[in-house]
Amino acid sequence: SSKRSFGASSWLIVGPEGNSLIDSPRWSAPLARRIRKMGGINQIVLTHRDDVADHAHWAKAFNCERWIHQGDANAAPEAENQLKGLGVLQLGKSLKLIPTPGHTEGSMVAVLGNQEQILFSGDHLWWNPGKAVLVASKEYCWWDWDEQLKSVKRLLDLDVGWLLPGHGYAHEFEPGQWEDAIKQTL
Repeated sequence: SSKRSFGASSWLIVGPEGNSLIDSPRWSAPLARRIRKMGGINQIVLTHRDDVADHAHWAKAFNCERWIHQGDANAAPEAENQLKGLGVLQLGKSLKLIPTPGHTEGSMVAVLGNQEQILFSGDHLWWNPGKAVLVASKEYCWWDWDEQLKSVKRLLDLDVGWLLPGHGYAHEFEPGQWEDAIKQTL
């Protein structure tokens, strides 16, 4: 992870349609060599302005396009693609981007899969193992808390099997637990 992304986790999705990097880790040549052996990076999804770190270096090294929401585009103005508005964007058969403004104006999450989905939540949500609850934090909301709560509601109909956040703990959900966890967060 990178200090410039406040130590946030990045995630690499390796798939048949090409590999996607969710948020940007610190540049590391050994890591880049390892990723190249795994098929490289076809696209980088930047979930929000805080966790962009060395995205430009990764994009150049792998000649790949970046996605960021227009609301946070000033953090990566050279990004090739900007998501606009609140519409869901399908990036291939199994990856979609859902705008979730609140933590920042341009926050978004990435969802992998159509059944038992994996949610890459950036800083929008994370798991608190001590309290066994899903967390959206007013304390770490940099833009608009009311909008963040509306964005949490947008995720209610997902079927999340795994939550992989930028900060905090990952968590596996049993079937049917996601909806209850979201309602408890609201």
